[in-house]
Amino acid sequence: MINTYFDHDIHFDYLYPDHIQQLSSVHWTPIDVARKASEFLSCPGHKVMDIGCGVGKFCLTSAFFHPDTRFYGIDQRPSLIKHANDTKKRLHLSNVDFISGNITDIDFREYRSLYFFNSFYENLNTLAGIDSTVNRNCDLYRFYTQLLYRKLDEQPSGCRLVTYYTKPAQIPPSFKIAEEFYHPELKMYKKD
Repeated sequence: MINTYFDHDIHFDYLYPDHIQQLSSVHWTPIDVARKASEFLSCPGHKVMDIGCGVGKFCLTSAFFHPDTRFYGIDQRPSLIKHANDTKKRLHLSNVDFISGNITDIDFREYRSLYFFNSFYENLNTLAGIDSTVNRNCDLYRFYTQLLYRKLDEQPSGCRLVTYYTKPAQIPPSFKIAEEFYHPELKMYKKD
């Protein structure tokens, strides 16, 4: 029965309440993208961080298909982390953890691989935000984008990064495109 959740986005989204399902097409990573991204990011014993994980769809999908890799997601909305943890329990996945916090709170160097589905964008398009529980504005977008750039630049050589709907200018030049796939907005990088 668990396998059928990962067959299609509609099946997976049914794991969440209606208001979360309605956000899926804009804010949560599609299953096919999560599978392709996690193939590049996963390696037995590695730790993978999803920056701005929302309700955990990327991490949960990746953890299901790559049980030897450990996945972590961080999000600043405790309500979304609760949905992520509830779904983790329902799926009986033990190789995934969710952190309620901000990217200012974590050291990326603890992770060999990173995933980023431009979670800062809602600061530019405040009408299409997830909810009204956090402040959103252009200054925050610039702050988070600059912070991400700096933290990525501090990553050790060999770090892997996958971005989805992220401007190339947000990624330091020390990260080189390693692979590009069927989806033009899905980019896979490796740090020199």
